[in-house]
Amino acid sequence: VSVHDRVRIIDFSIECGQPGSGSHTPKLRGPLAEVPNTPGMMGPAGQNLTWPQLRLVDGGVFRVCWCPGAQQGGAEQSSCSKPEDFYAEFGTFAALKIRDGWPSACARAEEP
Repeated sequence: VSVHDRVRIIDFSIECGQPGSGSHTPKLRGPLAEVPNTPGMMGPAGQNLTWPQLRLVDGGVFRVCWCPGAQQGGAEQSSCSKPEDFYAEFGTFAALKIRDGWPSACARAEEP
């Protein structure tokens, strides 16, 4: 893991490394959506990167595609600027649209 690494959060229908994987899903909001090559913050043990304040404006299933910007694992150095640079799938996740998460209306406090 390196601060030169970059990620893209894309819709599940797009494969990592294929056309469309070089741009974040339009559902993403936050600093990474505004400046796609924002470097992640290195964790205390140097084994993870985080991108704070991210949110999705709609639910769905998403892929996290990774570009090794610093030649890890024998990869060539990359500028992480083209879809094919984001060839490695870090994983997938599902995001629930918040209003779909509750089966009924929110409970309201009653006056005493």
